[in-house]
Amino acid sequence: MEAGASILMIYITVLLTIAYFSIDELGDFQVVVRPMITYLTLLFVFPIYRFVLPEVAVCVREKRFIEVQQIKSWLIKISLLVSSLFFILMLFGSNTLVAWLFPEQYLKAAPVLLHFSMFFIFMMLNGYQLAYIKAHGYFTQSLLIRLTGIAVLVGTFYLYRLHTENVVAVILALGTGYLVMYLMAKIVERRIQLSLKND
Repeated sequence: MEAGASILMIYITVLLTIAYFSIDELGDFQVVVRPMITYLTLLFVFPIYRFVLPEVAVCVREKRFIEVQQIKSWLIKISLLVSSLFFILMLFGSNTLVAWLFPEQYLKAAPVLLHFSMFFIFMMLNGYQLAYIKAHGYFTQSLLIRLTGIAVLVGTFYLYRLHTENVVAVILALGTGYLVMYLMAKIVERRIQLSLKND
């Protein structure tokens, strides 16, 4: 369900692009940006829900909290490594990568990918956070965090549109949505940890 919600957020960005930007910008987004976001989500975010969530849930049920912390530390390291490599690649080679993978007319999508790389770490970390929250049985909070992220995505898009006509506004809105979800999940995660200490 969580992976499906991530895909939903991507398709909301597609709908916003269709509604507010030119055919060329939509083409850049559909051909280059959306597939890249989808592939990275399936490669690095979906496995967290598929494999880490069940493991964390078992550890929580059996009160093996040290192992939960070890899983978290490992995922933070992986997230930092993957997102840093992605950002460096986009910073220095986004034009080359797009030119190599796609026809020349899609080169204008390179700056959009660069902006996406800036917040990809929040997508990965949020994957763990929601897995942790759900493992403790806080399904409603997890759903509210996801719905808030979607609302922030749509709301901030219209705010960014007041300042720029560039399609980058869509990606910035998506990034802001994930940043807000990360911060909300961090608060819930700390409350869970405090409640465990008090028990």
